Amino acid sequence: MKLREVILRQKVPPGHVALWWLGQNGWILKSPRGKVITLDPYLTNACKAVGAAVGLNFDRLVPPPLAPRDLAGLVDAYVMTHGHEDHLDPETVRPYRATGGKGPFVAPPETCEKLRKLSVPDAEIEMIW
Repeated sequence: MKLREVILRQKVPPGHVALWWLGQNGWILKSPRGKVITLDPYLTNACKAVGAAVGLNFDRLVPPPLAPRDLAGLVDAYVMTHGHEDHLDPETVRPYRATGGKGPFVAPPETCEKLRKLSVPDAEIEMIW
């Protein structure tokens, strides 16, 4: 069974939260009421080229367990802690949006600006801290 189906089917007891690690700094959380949040989903290997350009190895440590399009229709909120590309991955956001993924995108101010540059409408952006 694919991870998306596991998450959708998972029942979470009251007083608990279910967690799935997406690799790197990414997580999915599910509440007892069935709400699903993704936190810093980096579901590509886009940073590898960024690192190579400056002589560093930014290759993923583990393969992504989901494709970006798998988040569409799954998550109720898309949270980013800051704007580095392994937290706000344009190559995750673009296919997520292209396959119907919507906000709210929850992020600090500088990350919200990057979301706007990715054509995320203001109505879907929630600026925090």
